Amino acid sequence: MTFGTLVPLIFLIGIPVIIIIYLMKPKGTPMVIPSLMLWKNAQKNEKSMTFSKKLIRNILMFIEIAALLFLMLAAMAPSIKRGMAPRDKASLIIIDTSGSMQFKTGENVTRFDEAIKDARDFVEMSSGYVSVVTSSSDNKLLINSSKDKSRLKKLLSSLKCTDSTGVITDAEGLIQSLDVDKIYVFTDGEGASHLEEISQRYPMDIYVYGKETDNVSISQMSMKKSGKGLYDIAVTYSYFGNHKTVFDISVYDAKNNLLDVRTIDLEQSGSGTILLTDKSISGNYVRGEISQASFVVDGKTTYTDGLDADNTAYAAISDKKEYDAYLVGAGNVFVEKAFKAATGENLIKVVSETDIGETKKAVAIYDDSRLALGQYSRMLLGYGSDSDKKLDGGVIYVSSGGLLGSISDFSFGASNLKVLKTPEWAVPFMKVNEGTEDEAVVGYYGEHDGIREVVLGFDIRDSEFPLMAEFPVFMADAINYLADESILMGTYIDAGNVPGLRPSGNIEKAAYESYDYAGIYDIADEKLVVRFAPGESDGTFVLKSFSGAQKGGLGINYSSLRKLCLIIALLLIILDFVIYIFRNRYYEKLPLVVRICLILVVILAISGISLPGRKRGNATIFLVDMSDSSKGSLPEMSDYLKKTIDKLPEGDSFAVVTFGRNAITDQFVNS
Repeated sequence: MTFGTLVPLIFLIGIPVIIIIYLMKPKGTPMVIPSLMLWKNAQKNEKSMTFSKKLIRNILMFIEIAALLFLMLAAMAPSIKRGMAPRDKASLIIIDTSGSMQFKTGENVTRFDEAIKDARDFVEMSSGYVSVVTSSSDNKLLINSSKDKSRLKKLLSSLKCTDSTGVITDAEGLIQSLDVDKIYVFTDGEGASHLEEISQRYPMDIYVYGKETDNVSISQMSMKKSGKGLYDIAVTYSYFGNHKTVFDISVYDAKNNLLDVRTIDLEQSGSGTILLTDKSISGNYVRGEISQASFVVDGKTTYTDGLDADNTAYAAISDKKEYDAYLVGAGNVFVEKAFKAATGENLIKVVSETDIGETKKAVAIYDDSRLALGQYSRMLLGYGSDSDKKLDGGVIYVSSGGLLGSISDFSFGASNLKVLKTPEWAVPFMKVNEGTEDEAVVGYYGEHDGIREVVLGFDIRDSEFPLMAEFPVFMADAINYLADESILMGTYIDAGNVPGLRPSGNIEKAAYESYDYAGIYDIADEKLVVRFAPGESDGTFVLKSFSGAQKGGLGINYSSLRKLCLIIALLLIILDFVIYIFRNRYYEKLPLVVRICLILVVILAISGISLPGRKRGNATIFLVDMSDSSKGSLPEMSDYLKKTIDKLPEGDSFAVVTFGRNAITDQFVNS
């Protein structure tokens, strides 16, 4: 049982008041009688007053106390939960926390809010052990086999929806590791669409939330230098819906200066890109926002966008430095073609380092490692200056990660190998005879004294490497490592992913973790832009029904006991009134009037009739957009305000609040 309020408990002080009233004896007329007769009469009365007779004598007091308790209980608005209680000995709750669960289902209510409410109700009604798993970019077991309802409900209330994507079927391995009788999944149509096959293998109830909803979003933003300190900015937008929509896209810099506003008008679902050219910005990033989105539904205009989390996006300035790349030596056609394929640029071929002129940054690739004398970041091919062992040939195993973050492990054959001694500052990434006693390093990378190096202990022309698809990728990653001093491999990731990092630099551990929320983050003086997962912005997905899937709602609801308490209180008051009438020959007016008035008041309460209160004036707040995009509508808005304010009832108050440029507030002026 739950109560709407506990304030009426204050009326418990009425119980001792009733008892005191009944203990009070009326003052009698003094009479002179023999003392022996007095004691005999007192003894006679004491012996004849059994417990039942004492109870009957004070029955009105007990009835009135009971009536008071039921009236107090009615004022507390009691209610009980109704619904089918799950009888599973062990249950698993899976909560979908992906971005699409943030779609609105009502005013200030989302699919996720409804799912959490039903999950809490499930816990309240359950009698067995309950486990809780959340599912988005990864699946997490938050609590395992607990009967502590308070702890479970507190955990569910603390959950937050992410901006990432996810597939609940990825949790199958976790499901198999738990010993449960039944699985209860709380998700939306998109999440449930992946569960038809798995629901046939496990006892599973799927509760689906949300309906088809129109939504506009900014799917991505980007920017680049256009020259002379100016930037070009691209904003890609998407619309998912079947109705005509109009919305504004505003672009701001890091100092919140408005760069431009564009109005988009679409008849149906679609996407597009707006381009802002030669913009001067303050700071090192820009922000795009969708505002004033409207939809024409059945001839009426609505202003409810299905999802707010994807209405804001960011673009950051890349800090990558420009560089010149040189091929030092007699030339190597494999390296030249791979570099061209990876960067779109040509290597500058020189015979020796002395031919490298003054440049802001140079990266050198040495076909003959003996020519490496200067202080350039470099790639050394066929290096063997510190090698005291050679191999005729073997299979080279290349490990991904670190230097090669964009490809998987691979291997190739090579001959004339030189076994390298790995310096303390270096990380090996190419080995022969891996996993055996004869394992040896033939390639490493690292940084020392401000110089980055990628070293190979063989001539690539004596290997299969240049003929493989991985070779241009290797060249791209190696050149990026040598030339790019940034820690982040990329400026943009989708929510729920882990940012790629360069193998050097001191960064916090948090940088290795996933980012579940869209926004812009600082990582070691660099900007990381996390985008709302684009696949989560489509609110038009309609689930094709299948066995086990049903509309959200566990069938658990609250039944009010207020009227029942009032009826019982009324019956007690009527019984008290009848007993009072039959017990007394003469009636005092005050007790009689109090009982009659109380009966009438309770009858009115049961009928739902409330006494009229003092009429209060209304307060109307006018919110006026003064931004640049609304300049043309200011005269119309001004006329509308004047006419509306003139029509306000006497005594009503109003306020005018403006936002945008030159924001002011006129607060609660009486009409």
